[in-house]
Amino acid sequence: GALGGWPDGGSRVLAVALTVGLIALNGPFLLLVPLVLVESGAGAIGRSLQIGLQPLLARSPAELVAANVAAGTAEGLGTFAGPALSGVLLTLVGPLGSYLGVLAVYALAVAALAGMHVPPTRRGRAPSVKRELVAGIRAVARTPSTLLVLSSLDIQAGVRGALLVLTVVAAIELFGMGDAGVGALNAAFGAGGVAGAVGAVALAG
Repeated sequence: GALGGWPDGGSRVLAVALTVGLIALNGPFLLLVPLVLVESGAGAIGRSLQIGLQPLLARSPAELVAANVAAGTAEGLGTFAGPALSGVLLTLVGPLGSYLGVLAVYALAVAALAGMHVPPTRRGRAPSVKRELVAGIRAVARTPSTLLVLSSLDIQAGVRGALLVLTVVAAIELFGMGDAGVGALNAAFGAGGVAGAVGAVALAG
């Protein structure tokens, strides 16, 4: 889902709601930092759950590929449309209005999750975290190609984190685009994500 689930989704809504209140009251910046950490951290939990559950839910390798392509396309569209819309809102109504828009989208996502009804399933014995971790490390050690893929993902995450910071600097100081320019550059990254997803479909056949 857009927010991953009730626990992390509710945390993100609460963090954004508190951020809206902080901006409205012109609160101190130091209070904003932990709210951003909570929101981004909860998002990372939801993304990790999605990645971990997809192989368990897919009934065939083809379904897993299709699910990954669908998730990548949706993420790319969101990365494109979200910053673009935020940039427009930031220009028209300022930071408070932009965050109110984010809060509305998050609240709609949680409401959509609340309306979902998942049939009960038989609970099995929970696997040992230590055993699963050791098995994963051994599997990676046996297949160097897997280690290469995981290393590539780690590097990609580092580059993405650096881009989040450099995008702000480039938009405001290098290109003189102002605050709304941050949204425009992030939207360009999202467009690239959509193009990459389309290319993945072509490669997967």
